[in-house]
Amino acid sequence: MKFLKEESPQPSLQEGVKSLPPGAAPACLALCLILFVWAASHSDFSKREAREAIPIVKMYQGEGYFLAKLNEKKIRTKPPLFYWSGLTLAKLSGGPGDLSIRLVSVFAGVGTLYLTWALGTWLFSPLAALFSVLILGASWRFAYLASHARIDMELAFFTTLALAAAWQMLHGANEPLRKKAGWVAALAMGLAVLTKGPFGLLLPVVALIAYAWKQNYSIPWLRFVWVSLAVISIWLVPGFLFGGEEFRAMIHNETVGRATGTTTAQLHREAFYYYLPQIFAGLAPWSFFLPLVLWIYFKDPERDPNCRYPALIIISIFIFLSILPGKRGDYLLPLYPFAALLLGEFFSRPPIEDKKIRKGFFISALPLVFLAAVLALGLLAAKAFPHVDPAYLKWMADKDRVVGLDLIKNDLPSAPVLIVAGLALLAAGYRLFVSGKRGARRPICAGVAGFMFLCYFIVYGPGADAVNRYNSLKPFAEKVRKVAAGGTIYLAGSYRENLAYYVGAPVKSETPETAFHFALTQPKVFVLIKSHVAEVYLKNIPDLKPVAETEGLFLNYQLITRAVRQAP
Repeated sequence: MKFLKEESPQPSLQEGVKSLPPGAAPACLALCLILFVWAASHSDFSKREAREAIPIVKMYQGEGYFLAKLNEKKIRTKPPLFYWSGLTLAKLSGGPGDLSIRLVSVFAGVGTLYLTWALGTWLFSPLAALFSVLILGASWRFAYLASHARIDMELAFFTTLALAAAWQMLHGANEPLRKKAGWVAALAMGLAVLTKGPFGLLLPVVALIAYAWKQNYSIPWLRFVWVSLAVISIWLVPGFLFGGEEFRAMIHNETVGRATGTTTAQLHREAFYYYLPQIFAGLAPWSFFLPLVLWIYFKDPERDPNCRYPALIIISIFIFLSILPGKRGDYLLPLYPFAALLLGEFFSRPPIEDKKIRKGFFISALPLVFLAAVLALGLLAAKAFPHVDPAYLKWMADKDRVVGLDLIKNDLPSAPVLIVAGLALLAAGYRLFVSGKRGARRPICAGVAGFMFLCYFIVYGPGADAVNRYNSLKPFAEKVRKVAAGGTIYLAGSYRENLAYYVGAPVKSETPETAFHFALTQPKVFVLIKSHVAEVYLKNIPDLKPVAETEGLFLNYQLITRAVRQAP
């Protein structure tokens, strides 16, 4: 089409390929690896991370190889590949710990970046592949999930592997390569199922259905299904044989129960449009440019036919996830590598000449300019206005608001540092404005990625250390472990996984009434309970006294027992 004429293809890309240093891609992957390990080393487990870590600890201790258990009453209704991966790393490193468990996500994140680079090279050019890696590694949600103990990154690795291999299966240079790639794709789908159940098969299959229908390709669907069944049987067969009724009930609940709507599992029901703001938040700051890139593709699909593969993957999976009743922002993670590929191809091209596209590009860059200006003014004014009205932060969750106010009050850098940072942000915002107006894509991509990496090193390093002081239950849990040594510990009320994880000793889950009854009638029984709940019961039970409690945290807990013991 005429209005995209200057965007067409190859000569301009070849200039970028020649200028790409040979070690650029390995250096970029190494930078991301350092960032992820850095982030994984600077914060204590959240509740959701500990939910995945406790089963690994139990497996290391010889419990529940086929059924991921949190305690004697609660199980994780997920296949075990993430837990087996964590168990393997724990054995190699001498025991489970925060870093060894998080390394599962770190390695999966770097592996996903490598696959993105490989697929970008096959589809477009080495320069576009490098920009895709920069964009993906500097995306907020990807960087977070690649450094925290969550199942989603391992799932993203296997779905990306499946779809990258499927591309080679359909477009490989020769028949042996295509055949081999088909088996790799099938195996990757099976491992994705072993990571997160049928979801791991459905995502790549939905994407390939869309691509095969559009391109009229033949896909070996039967192979994908039976290989996935063969892989998942590694877990299902011994589980049914040795997992007992608890395992069979869990499988029934997660399959038949979900299909019929009778499951007791939390489905996270949300509206069909839920993922629109989620993808903008999760893919930030690059999400401002994604509508423009998709619009350019759909205006002229023949501009670069290889764009069709990632574009159809994004659209088909996004629609499929939006139709499902259960939704979470993290479910979008398998889309991010393919969004990064489209964005990387777009940013790798020379400055935009077409006026319409340049105008759209400038409009897409303006929100980043605005955010840079707002953040800069906030840094410059931070010392002048040290007391923030909590009413301005009503949009935040209660916990985040309390922690944020404490950080502003106690942990801001010195005034000179804030002034320098604010002025640097204003300068960066001005350069972003100028580059956007000129349609200079490569400088914006490199500059924004560099700025985001710098922010991540600060936020996930010293920033995470500061947040730990207001948010981590680890110091209190270590005190509990010492005070309650040799006793029985009950976690009363809602189960707090990170508290149980850091206590280390077996922690049983009971209602407050039952836990306090045991504390009154049995020796050496300790009750872990939220402070405001404990106050209600202690008024009527004078024989029970707190012997340890949290200090200065948003979530306050007490350790209560009949015998008054002094905390060390």
